[in-house]
Amino acid sequence: MNKYLFDFWPLISILLGILICVVVLLILRGFMLWYWKINQVLKNQEQQTALLTQLYRKQNRNTARASYYTHRAMGDNARAHHYLLQMVFEELGNTHLKADDHKTKYNNLKAQYSPLFKVIGFEFPSIWGERLCECLSLRN
Repeated sequence: MNKYLFDFWPLISILLGILICVVVLLILRGFMLWYWKINQVLKNQEQQTALLTQLYRKQNRNTARASYYTHRAMGDNARAHHYLLQMVFEELGNTHLKADDHKTKYNNLKAQYSPLFKVIGFEFPSIWGERLCECLSLRN
């Protein structure tokens, strides 16, 4: 029996050496990440990305709102309608809500934007809005 153990000893020693090298490399990796503050830099970049995304969405809303008022003032109601729909889509699509919350958000937007739709001679869309809420709920 001892004879068989000695036959595998070179293989066992090689595997043990590889295991020790992997453990040492993982420990050194953790130390290097800590020393160079890589984890902190990554966390800061994720926060910056989230803030930039919020700014981008706010800028899109402001651009659509400005375009709406510009086209409404020029009398181009079809283009104003397009930008108004864009604002509604933007606000509905940027939320990660449950099905009932999407419907509540949709109803709040309807109350908020209906007067703007009426000014340019359109109605607040109802059929596709309910379907959109269903699709957004399925996405989450």
